[in-house]
Formats: sequence, structure tokens, C-alpha cells
Amino acid sequence: MTEEELNRHQRAAETKRRRTKEAIINGALELYEGLDKGDFTRDEIAEAAGVGSATLHKNFGGKYEVLKLTHERLLEPIIEPVIEGFKADTYHPKDGVDELLRFLYRVTKTCRDNRALTNAMIRAYYETPPDQRRDLIIGVGYKQLEDRLDTLLGGYIAHGLCIVLDRAPFMATGPLYGETFFEGGWISGIRGETTWEITRILLERLYHLTGGEEDVPVKVTREIANAIVDRYARDVPVVELGDRLDRIKVQVDAQDRTDG
Repeated sequence: MTEEELNRHQRAAETKRRRTKEAIINGALELYEGLDKGDFTRDEIAEAAGVGSATLHKNFGGKYEVLKLTHERLLEPIIEPVIEGFKADTYHPKDGVDELLRFLYRVTKTCRDNRALTNAMIRAYYETPPDQRRDLIIGVGYKQLEDRLDTLLGGYIAHGLCIVLDRAPFMATGPLYGETFFEGGWISGIRGETTWEITRILLERLYHLTGGEEDVPVKVTREIANAIVDRYARDVPVVELGDRLDRIKVQVDAQDRTDG
């Protein structure tokens, strides 16, 4: 086989793998779409995608990896513009606090609107055997963790959050600040390990809150934003966040209705 033929076969194989992965993600999206409760086995996800369980395992590994990438597909409209704007040096929000509230509310609302998938992903993560959990394997050292942040539970959200917090009034120096490497470049600001811990708390709060009188995305957004501002932007009065969040919620909800 010539080098040209080999390259052609490799490209064809890569195209097939990409299409197979896309079919599996789309199958999972269709299964979980609109569900507040419920879960599916790995075999059921494979069947919905029109592939065998062995094919799913070959392309993703465990159930968590499938659900993580499926969940990230839902978050792409929120997070990809932030990442791409950072890469192109076009991400320059006028107000860092408003941008934080907008980012957190859109993420929590999307997660809550797709509660069955979000909760299934979180369960699958914690049900993964310890010897396959990347956060346990690599420990919690800054460099070891940050090099693999995008592979962890909530790592995609943490990637976006790291960029959001790389703006005034959150930029500063100290032991919790430094440079974090993601695909596409280094981000200076609050360390990736810190943003990952924030994201894990966000997801776990969404998992455990059942609802009630208060809007859950608003409640979780306010809790997380209050903690971030109180620690990393102390010149900003926390008492202002409620009014800011009310205004941003109206804007985001109106935009979602327009887009929907």
C-alpha cells in the first residue's frame, strides 16, 4: 500500500469514527430529550443510535463518557462563543459581574431544563470505578489536574468559567491565581482547579435540589455568584447581585423564547 493509499484509508476511518460518535450522541440526545426523570442503559443508548454495545464502548468507553459529551453538546451555544472569543481576542464583556451572572444562569437553566440527562451524567461519573476516575488517578495537583480539566465532570463548564473570570473585577494575584492550559492556549486568572471545584458544586446543587417555591437555576446561580464575588471581587457589593440577576434572567428567558 502506498503512502497516499494509507492516508486515504486513515482519513476514511477517521470520518467513519466521527460519524459513529455523532450518531451515538444524537441517539442519547433523543432518548433524554424533555425528560425530568429517568435513565437509560448503555445498551439502550447504543440501540437508539443504531449501533452495537461493543461499538459504543470502542468509541467512548463507559457510559459517563457518552453522557458527558452529550451534555456538552447542549452547552455548546453557551460555552463555545466564550472559548472562541477568547482564542480570537474578541471576548471583552462590558461588565464582568453581569457576564458571570449571565453565564451561570444560562448554564444552570440548560442543565435544569435537561434534568434527566444532567443527573444521569452525574450518577454515571460517581459510579465509575475509582481506577477509571481521572480526578482520583491524577490527584489534585494544579498541573496534573489542569492538563486534563476538559475531561473531568463539569470540566467543559469550568473551561468557560475560567475565561469569564479572566476579566475585571475578578483578575488578581495570589495562591489561587495562575495560568491554566486548555486546548487553544493559556488562560491567566483563577486556577482551573478552583473553577472545576466551583463547577462541581454547581452540578451537585442542581442534582440535589428538587424545586419548591424558588426557581432552582436562580437559586444555584445566586449561591455560586455570591460565593465568587465575596471571595474574588470584594469591591462589588453582594447585595447588588439579586437585582442584577433578576434583570439578566428576564433578558435570557426572553431570548430563549425568541430562539425557541
